[in-house]
Amino acid sequence: MPGLNNRVYFACLGISKCSDSTILQHIISADLSVDININSVLPQGSTKTVGTYADTPNAQFNYTEYLQPFVPIAQEYGINNFVGFKMAVGLDGTTSETYGGLFSGSSTLLSGVQGSPPYAAIRVSLANLTSISYNFPVNGFFTTTRSFSGYSKKSISPPSSFTESEANPEVRRRHHFTGTLPNGISNNAIQNIDVTYTINRTPVPEFATRKPYASYINFPIETNVTFELLTQKLDTYNLDAMQTACKSLSSLKEDIVISVCDCGSITIKKAFLTSIRYSGAEANSNSNQTISVTYTSYEPIDDIEPVIIVPDEDPCGQ
Repeated sequence: MPGLNNRVYFACLGISKCSDSTILQHIISADLSVDININSVLPQGSTKTVGTYADTPNAQFNYTEYLQPFVPIAQEYGINNFVGFKMAVGLDGTTSETYGGLFSGSSTLLSGVQGSPPYAAIRVSLANLTSISYNFPVNGFFTTTRSFSGYSKKSISPPSSFTESEANPEVRRRHHFTGTLPNGISNNAIQNIDVTYTINRTPVPEFATRKPYASYINFPIETNVTFELLTQKLDTYNLDAMQTACKSLSSLKEDIVISVCDCGSITIKKAFLTSIRYSGAEANSNSNQTISVTYTSYEPIDDIEPVIIVPDEDPCGQ
């Protein structure tokens, strides 16, 4: 039947914040990875290890959603505190728990159980927000990707308290975009725009425990804006190594405003040109030659805590 999804199972049935059992709306994808660094101890004059030890686990959680109204960075979930997420994943035939009506209606999955298939769940916690990326393609929908770094991952009982709240998402595309772009870009054939806030953090270990004592931000926080365009008659940028001494490159500094209908706007102040790349138009291909121009801002963001103390109790509970 045309349009029928024949996947054996749904790899991710939904995610929710630990503080709220309502399934997040407008989610496109989610992924979780956990790395455990194992170190070996070697004595002199021998190739045989005398011991091994494991560092604190590093859990990386990301999810992408259709673009929603912009939220100030300082108000983002996980920016100024430790948080967690629950994910309902795959199918687990060992439990009879149901998934809060996520598949309500005419959906039938595998065994013919209509509306509520059994499933398994995992949780990542003691996590901080590490990046936010907005993507504005010429083809496709505008999206937001959030990335979190945590120190704890558990398999948990199916969160039967999950409640369905998914609605038809309101999506934005290229005709919803407005804003103030750098000189030489706004009148060209833009193919894609990426805006990424990167919050690099360093954990402070705590004695006699595996959890860190605190997490601090490595300032400055970088904001990168990358424009991908068809080359056309572009490249009005002059970067001359023979310029006279003490001449400032301030002319390559821009204020960039990204505005989307019904979503508000974000402003990237004092963004410096940091990269120009040409690519594409290979022989025996249909690709166009493009130029990728990146601006980077180091302006401070208000109301962000530089240091966060790790709580004594897991924010997601036991």
